[in-house]
Amino acid sequence: MDLLIENFIDILSAEKAVHEELLKLAAKKKETLIKNKVDVLNDIVSKEIILVNNVKELEEKREAFSNEIAKELNITQGKITLDKIAKGVNGDLKQKLLEIKNELSTVVKKLADYNDLNKELIKTHLKYTYFSLNIMTQSGITADTYDNSGYVKEDNKARVGLVDQKV
Repeated sequence: MDLLIENFIDILSAEKAVHEELLKLAAKKKETLIKNKVDVLNDIVSKEIILVNNVKELEEKREAFSNEIAKELNITQGKITLDKIAKGVNGDLKQKLLEIKNELSTVVKKLADYNDLNKELIKTHLKYTYFSLNIMTQSGITADTYDNSGYVKEDNKARVGLVDQKV
C-alpha cells in the first residue's frame, strides 16, 4: 500500500510541476496581451496545448491510482478525495499527501485567477477591435436618399464608411 501511495504522490507532484509551468505561461500571456504581441501569444498558446495534454495524461494515471487506492481503503470509487485517502494513510506519507494537496490547490487557484484575468483582457481586445471595425465600416449607418414624394427610398440606401463592408 505504501508503494501505491508513493507513486500516487509522485503523479500529484508531476501534475503540480506541469501546472506551475502553465502558471508561468499564464503570467507571460498576461504581459503579452497587454503589449498586444500576437506572434508571442501564438507561441504561448502552442506551449499551453502541449502542457494541457501532459496534464490529461497525468490525470488518467492519477485516476487509475486513486481507484486502486479506493479499493485498498474500501472507499466508494466515485466518492474518493485526497482527504479521504489521507485519512487511510499514516505517518510521513500522510504528511506528504496533505502537503502536495495544498500546494497543488494553491497553484491551480492562481492559474484560475490568471486565466480569468486573461479572458477579460482578450474580451477587451475583441471589443476594441469590433468597435474599430464598426467605425471604419460605419456598420449600420446609411446615407438616406429621397424619392420625388419626399420619402426615404427603401431600396436605394447607400452605405457610408471608410471601408466597404464587402471587403
